[in-house]
Amino acid sequence: MGAQDAELAASRSSETWLWRAVVHRAFLDAAGSSGMAHSGTTVVQTTQARAWLTAGERDFALTCHLADLDPEAVRDRALRLEELDWPRNQAAALARGCGHPAPRYATGSRLAPPWGA
Repeated sequence: MGAQDAELAASRSSETWLWRAVVHRAFLDAAGSSGMAHSGTTVVQTTQARAWLTAGERDFALTCHLADLDPEAVRDRALRLEELDWPRNQAAALARGCGHPAPRYATGSRLAPPWGA
């Protein structure tokens, strides 16, 4: 692999991680968890994130493709969470499937990957 090929691969990898972070954030917002010390997720953000994850519209599918995720698998997970009324710990577990480190809980254990990765 030449230097240009390596640079292109690294760029694509960085872009993939960026788009995975977008999906990750949507799951956290949908569960009403801001992940920030001094500000919470608003009701509007929560509502918008839930709608975005479950409607499966074009921008959602594009975001998933850019994140190298299957849009239907992501949407299916979101619909399952919706059925459970968006529990925070489950949303964090599903966000892990977006390539982020597993959340740690009081026991210190890691959750299983949500979409088989």
